[in-house]
Formats: sequence, structure tokens, C-alpha cells
Amino acid sequence: MDILTLEKAVRMYKQDPLAELLGVTQGAVQQASGKNRNIFIVQDDDGYTAFEIKPAFRTNPNINDISQLISSGLQPEEA
Repeated sequence: MDILTLEKAVRMYKQDPLAELLGVTQGAVQQASGKNRNIFIVQDDDGYTAFEIKPAFRTNPNINDISQLISSGLQPEEA
């Protein structure tokens, strides 16, 4: 399993191929990228999926710290 930020996935795959892998339009990827959203791309045996981290209820967690924690803690292990 590999987890990438949307920003990193766009740099690796470019918008059109990434959109095709996710089953969305290139415009959807472009909009999400332009709004600096906390979206992660997951690649596993079933293909590619995405999830977003955002506040719930009326709370104000530090989303950037949470995103960095996920990015650093879920990277593939080195062989």
C-alpha cells in the first residue's frame, strides 16, 4: 500500500493520468489541487482511491500537522 498527498501524486502522474486512475475528471483534480485541500491518494491491490481530512463539527484541529503525521507515518517501508 502506498499513500501520497494529492500534491505529490499530481507531480508524479500529472493531472490527466491521475484523474483516470481515480475515475474522476481532470477538472476535479485541478480544482482540488488549486484549493490546497488535504487529500491523500491510496494505491493498493484494489487500485487507486482517495480520502480527505477535514474538520468535523465546529472544531478547529491543526489539519496541516495531522496531514504531515499521516504522510510521514504511512510511507512504504524500505526493503
